[in-house]
Amino acid sequence: MDEDATTPGGTVSAREIGWERTASAERLNTFADAVVAIAMTLLVLPLAESVPELAQHQLSTSEWAVEHSQQIFSFLLSFILIASAWRDHHLLFDSVDRVTGLLVWVSVIWMLTIVWLPVPTAMLALVDADTLQKVFYIGTLLINRLAMLATRLVLLRRSDLHELPRERMLSGLLANAIYVGLLVVILIVAILIPGGQGYYALIGLALIGVIHRVIWSRIRPA
Repeated sequence: MDEDATTPGGTVSAREIGWERTASAERLNTFADAVVAIAMTLLVLPLAESVPELAQHQLSTSEWAVEHSQQIFSFLLSFILIASAWRDHHLLFDSVDRVTGLLVWVSVIWMLTIVWLPVPTAMLALVDADTLQKVFYIGTLLINRLAMLATRLVLLRRSDLHELPRERMLSGLLANAIYVGLLVVILIVAILIPGGQGYYALIGLALIGVIHRVIWSRIRPA
């Protein structure tokens, strides 16, 4: 039977089962947006909970800001990184009409890293940096981008699921691969540099755009 069936989650193709079963991408995209919003809110809770110290210890606002400067830094860093991950995911799925079971589970892994990031963020702010802490934080970012890379590879193979031009898909795939490569290097550098100074290697992510433009200009399809 080749007809489509309608379910509460969207239209599902009855002729496909398991990993190849397809459904509307809209619900997945909406769910991912909600997960990101919750994770971003969780990031700020430790800072909000510290505000009563102002009255309890009669601190000025500037004294509070100095005392919690590491928390503020880690909050802003993770907020920006989650926002960047959400932007890439949202822009990609804006042009995706249908998803397979495989795409759903890859997105679930992507969302897992987003939900987990507030935990290593709190460690970064409150616990002395060690190797495992760096693996937790930067490794989470790495798995997030690997999940996005896997998503792009699936979509590159399944052009029937989306309306993205092949050139745009290849460009995005290259940018994602560069991101993954930089995170691997950053993780190694961060582990080699003792203490919290190793996290400054994350500044290297600013090179993604430059590296992408240089490589893409050479391999871009004619």
